[in-house]
Amino acid sequence: MVDETRPGINVNFGALTKADVSRAAEEFRLGVQALTQLDPRRLSLAQMHGKMFLQFIESILRQIDPNPEAVSSAIMVPSEPDPGKDPKIFLLNVWNLRAGQWARIESRATYSLTMESLLYHMRFQSATKPERWASLGAGPGLYEAYLGVFFQEQHGGRVRITCVDYAPEMTTFNKKVIAAAGVERNIEAKTGDMTSLRYPNGTFDQIICNNSLQWVPEWQRAISEMARVINPNGLGRLYLVIHNNPMTIKKVETGETIEIGDVNSGDVLDTLEANRFAIVSARQFVTPLGIGQLGRMTDRLMIIAEHTPRGRFESWRDSIPTGSLTLRDSS
Repeated sequence: MVDETRPGINVNFGALTKADVSRAAEEFRLGVQALTQLDPRRLSLAQMHGKMFLQFIESILRQIDPNPEAVSSAIMVPSEPDPGKDPKIFLLNVWNLRAGQWARIESRATYSLTMESLLYHMRFQSATKPERWASLGAGPGLYEAYLGVFFQEQHGGRVRITCVDYAPEMTTFNKKVIAAAGVERNIEAKTGDMTSLRYPNGTFDQIICNNSLQWVPEWQRAISEMARVINPNGLGRLYLVIHNNPMTIKKVETGETIEIGDVNSGDVLDTLEANRFAIVSARQFVTPLGIGQLGRMTDRLMIIAEHTPRGRFESWRDSIPTGSLTLRDSS
């Protein structure tokens, strides 16, 4: 464990300013991101599952660790290895060190809103055909475990999810979540690098990548790998949630700030299209200060894309989008 009283590195989880939120609102006003019209009935069902998901999280985490240690507003980690020299190895150490705490770093509002958005946009190729999904950068695997329960009840276990995470300790925690939820039959956890996946071409029918791509220094390679391993004959849907600001880490003792992943929505959408992912929709959600991850604000974009290996598709830059911010308060 790290001695929290000693100098180390403060991991900045994309803290936002009022200027950042104003910029995001202005981007939407100018029609930069598209938003599909939300169907009231589907939205109502998704919101119900968002609330159930919070109850599920509390139950699972109590089973795994009834007396968790408190999570501070800043995550302190060792100052070695130097994140500026090898950010990938540095982040591996962070995830391994904090795997047991990671599930509690996310806020209730963001957990609920993300699950609502996933279920709202989720589609299946048929009512009977088995499907194999991947979740890349799955972390503690709470979303996937809940979906495992949902799939078992609603789809007879025909949908299987392989959770992949870069950190072995995170995979170990994920396995505990899977066992506590009783979804070993259709959910598995594996350690792996999303920029170099050890799966044959066309292995997965659909892919989830939830709030992890921004932590990958070579995120363009990760998108290329998604295109490689997705099944060209399946639905080929990608559910991608990104943080809309670069991820940075700050050395407390020197004040030096180091950028990990230079991710912005326009570049991500362009890279997806370059890898033959047609953009179906993009929905941004913002939470006010105090109820996002670690008590901060949230500015995330959910992108729904479908792999289209053949033929032409309309570019997101050529469409005439409408846009909206989804604001979530503390109620």
